[in-house]
Amino acid sequence: KLVRISGDAIRFSLDLEAGASDLVINRTKDLLYFLNDGWIYRLGITETSLPAVPFLARSYTSLAIDPLTNHLVVADPRNLTVAGEVLSFDAQAQEISRFQAGVFPRHFWFE
Repeated sequence: KLVRISGDAIRFSLDLEAGASDLVINRTKDLLYFLNDGWIYRLGITETSLPAVPFLARSYTSLAIDPLTNHLVVADPRNLTVAGEVLSFDAQAQEISRFQAGVFPRHFWFE
């Protein structure tokens, strides 16, 4: 369940059938990104329903927002037996970059 809280009151809640994970917010704090059944969804903080189409309709295992570029960074484990990839996307879902990572990339660290 995704819940918007203001003060001590629940203003909005959204049930997510598949369960959500890896909730992140962009640098301007107006867009949420999260994994739902492996696909990435984007939700504006004032929206009240889940978009009909995922932001990125491909299965990823984790995501983050790069604090310098505000790009969405995602991990693609590929087939779990070879090196995975880390990809970054802009706000229009255009791929900006990709690089090879270790087997099953999962977490990100930004300096």
